[in-house]
Parts: sequence; C-alpha cells; structure tokens
Amino acid sequence: MQMSQTGPVAEIVRFRLKDGVDSAGFVADAKGTKGFMDRIGGCLSRQLSCGDDGIWTDHVIWASMDQAQTAQAAAMKEPSFAPFMTHIDPTSVEMRHAYLCWSTQME
Repeated sequence: MQMSQTGPVAEIVRFRLKDGVDSAGFVADAKGTKGFMDRIGGCLSRQLSCGDDGIWTDHVIWASMDQAQTAQAAAMKEPSFAPFMTHIDPTSVEMRHAYLCWSTQME
C-alpha cells in the first residue's frame, strides 16, 4: 500500500560521535543550530537522542519534502552547523526522509 507523498516529512539521521567528543559539548553545539532552523522555516519539531550503544538520532519533522531538502543543502554551508557537524563521525551517518503517516503528543 502506497502512502501519500505529501505533507510533513520525518528526517531521521543516525550517527556516532568521533572518539573523545564530549556529549554535553555536542548537545550545546546542537542547540546552537536552532537559530538557523528557525530562519530556514518549515521545521515543526526536532529531538536529539542517544542510546546506550552510542548511536545518536537527530529526528526532525519538516512541513514538506521540499523544505527538508532545502534545509539539508543549506545546513552544509551554514556556519552555525559547523561545530555540530565536526563532532560527528562521517562514516557512521545514515539519513533518510519519510512522509509522516501518523503522529500524536502524549499528555
């Protein structure tokens, strides 16, 4: 069954940090990207998590696929993303975009 190819898009990025990177410093640098995310537009939410296995997940909900792809291209050139990106092991990055089928906020 093919789902709708319109509407909000989940951007899911899984990765590991480079050896020796301080997690608290990495999270601080992630927070430093918020201004760009606000300016680029279309970001509905963002969560950053880390499992016991050391794999991090950056989970972003975009209003559309176009906005997700535009932001992805712009982030690579954005100075505020440089500190965040330098902590990530580039060989470990897995990224995907998928249309959101269902979402809820729990109370």
